[in-house]
Amino acid sequence: MTRLTFLAGAALAAFAGLPALAWAADPAPDGDNPNTGATAVDTLVVVANRNPEPLYKIGQSVTVLDAQAIRQSQAVSVDGLLDQTPGVAVVRNGGQGQTATVGIRGAQSEQTLVLIDGVQINDPSSPAAGFDFSNLMVGDISRVEVLRGSQSVLWGSQAIGGVVNIVTTPPPAGTIGAELNAEGGSRHTQYWRGAVGGTFDRLSLRLAGGYYSTAGISVFDGGQEPDGFHAGTFSGRLLFDLSDALQLDQRVFYNQSKAAFDGFSTPTFSFGDDTEYGTESEVVSYSGVNLTAFGGKLKNRFAFEYARTNRRSFDPLSFSAPITETFYGDGASKRFEYQGTAQIAPGYTAVFGAQHERTSIVTGAPAFFSP
Repeated sequence: MTRLTFLAGAALAAFAGLPALAWAADPAPDGDNPNTGATAVDTLVVVANRNPEPLYKIGQSVTVLDAQAIRQSQAVSVDGLLDQTPGVAVVRNGGQGQTATVGIRGAQSEQTLVLIDGVQINDPSSPAAGFDFSNLMVGDISRVEVLRGSQSVLWGSQAIGGVVNIVTTPPPAGTIGAELNAEGGSRHTQYWRGAVGGTFDRLSLRLAGGYYSTAGISVFDGGQEPDGFHAGTFSGRLLFDLSDALQLDQRVFYNQSKAAFDGFSTPTFSFGDDTEYGTESEVVSYSGVNLTAFGGKLKNRFAFEYARTNRRSFDPLSFSAPITETFYGDGASKRFEYQGTAQIAPGYTAVFGAQHERTSIVTGAPAFFSP
C-alpha cells in the first residue's frame, strides 16, 4: 500500500501571542509538571506541533515523562510506564511479555500512533495496524510524550485517540562516558542495561543495549508450567556536523523477544496449560539530513524511515508436527519525509512538509494448512 501525505501549515503558531491552555497530568497550580519536576517554561514538547515548543504554549493535553520520572516509576516496560499516566488505558493478557495494548481517552489501541525516535512503528500486519507494547522495555529511553485527543491533521488517520512519542537518550555532550545497571528479583528475574557515548569534535555518538529475563508465571489460571519472557534491545544515535548548517542524523533501534503463553491446545482445542510460545523482533531505522538556511530562520529535515515487525507463534505439540509454526506475520513500512520549519516573524512559526509511505504485509498459518 502506498500513501502520499502533504502537511501544509500543520503547526502554524500564529496565535503564540494569544492566551493558550497547556497542561500535563494533574497540573500543579503554578503550572509545574509534577511528573518531572520541571516547569512548563522549561519543558519542550515535540509531539504536539511536530516542532519543539514550550509546554505553556501548547493547547493540547500533553504528559511529558522525562528520565527522572521514568526512574521514579520503577517500570521495566513501556506499557507499565504508560499504565501510570492519566487518560491512558493499558490492557495486558497476563504477566510480563504477554500481549499489551494501549488506548487513549477510550479510543481503540489501533487508533493510537506510536513513534520511536520519530519513526512510526505501528505494525501493518497486526489487526488494524495496532502496536503490541508487550516486548518494549524502558531500556535507554529518556523521554516519553503522550499526546491525548485526535491528532489526524498532524499525524495521520492512526492518531484518532492520540500519539505516544518515545525518545531514546541522545548522545551526551563532552568526553566519552559509560554506564551499567543491573537488577534482579524473584522468579529468576534479571535486567541488565548499559550504554556508552560521547562527543568527539563534530561527531556525537551513543550506543546502548539491555536484556530482560524472567521465568514468569502461568498464564492459565491454576497452571503449573511457567510462561517465561526474554527480551533484548539495542539502540544507537549518531549526529555528525558536516558544517554549521548541515548535519547528518542516524538512529537505529532493535528489539527481539521470546514469550511463552497458554492457548488452545491441540488436538482438543480447549484452553489449557500448554507449551506454546511466540517470538517477535522489531527493527527501526532513521536516516536524516538537517539543513539550516537564512541564518536559522528556515530549518529543513529530509529523512528516510524504515520500520519492520516480525512475529512468529509456535506450538510444539501441534498435530501438524514437525511443522509447529502456527502463525507468522511480517509487516514493514518505508517512509520518505520532508519537514520545514520557518520563523515568519517574532512569535509566528510555520511547519510544513510532505510524506510518502509504502507498507507491506505477509501473514500465514503453516501448521493449520500444511499436510
